[in-house]
Amino acid sequence: MERWGGYSLSVAFALLVHGLLALGLFVNIKADQRIVSPRDNIINATVLSVDDSAPAPIPVTELEPKVEPEAAPIPAPSPETTKLKQQQEADRQRIADEKQRELVAQEQARAEAAKQAKQKAEAAKAKALADKQRADDAKAKAEAERRSAQAQAKAQREAEAAAKAKAEKARAEAAKKAKQDAEARAKRIADEERKRKEAEAKARAEAKAAADKARADALAKAAAEEEAALAAIASQRLARSIASSIDQKVRRQWRVPPGSSGLEVQVRISLTPTGDVVAVSISESSGNGAFDRSARSAIERASPFDEVLQLSSKEFESNFRRFAMIFRP
Repeated sequence: MERWGGYSLSVAFALLVHGLLALGLFVNIKADQRIVSPRDNIINATVLSVDDSAPAPIPVTELEPKVEPEAAPIPAPSPETTKLKQQQEADRQRIADEKQRELVAQEQARAEAAKQAKQKAEAAKAKALADKQRADDAKAKAEAERRSAQAQAKAQREAEAAAKAKAEKARAEAAKKAKQDAEARAKRIADEERKRKEAEAKARAEAKAAADKARADALAKAAAEEEAALAAIASQRLARSIASSIDQKVRRQWRVPPGSSGLEVQVRISLTPTGDVVAVSISESSGNGAFDRSARSAIERASPFDEVLQLSSKEFESNFRRFAMIFRP
């Protein structure tokens, strides 16, 4: 009984150590799950497009007249376009640097967690080996004591009368059965321990796979959101640059009629993706036919607006398929 009691305590202690080790690994894995969130980009922009179904007011561009226009030379590449490209590259580099720093920090955290887990596992293994050694020593001692007792009992049985032989045989059979029961119990405990360890290993592997997938999905999502944010910034900056170029181009072609002070006309323009003007209509007349016609003529003379060729189909439809301009001396 003392031998089996000591063995049960050793097994229970080993189970407790393994449970604490599994809990530590699970907490470290959870702590390593970090999601990189993209930085928000706040953009202030003026929308130039006008949609027939949208209730918002039509964005307009105010034009200052040039009373004595001169034939303008073909404009050089826009400084705004050059600045736009430089800013876009700087934004990409900054986001890439931030992402790299975050990846390095994550890798260091994972390495530290793995190191601590390994140290805990080695300590638990060493303790389990020591416990097993003590259990083996106790078992050997108990076995030696049992064998000594059996030898004494055998010598006593041989000295006793034949009447005690039957009882001795019964005791031997009982001892054999007890040993068989003990061996069966030990085998059952070993099988249960093996199954438990296999289940824990499988659970850890599944948890790690799930964590790895979650980190990969989070990184992919963050990269996609960053790319979309950069594309939106570039699109808005390009749209503002093209709107400014169109404004300057029309301004150079506007011939302001005499006596137009205080007048104002709002013109609605429709373009093709190649920049050709397909429709010009007066959405809010100034009340002066000559002034209204001068605005229409300025737009027609400035056409085509080749600047829109830089845009994607979606960017063109959103900003320059239909838009409005205000002419005010």
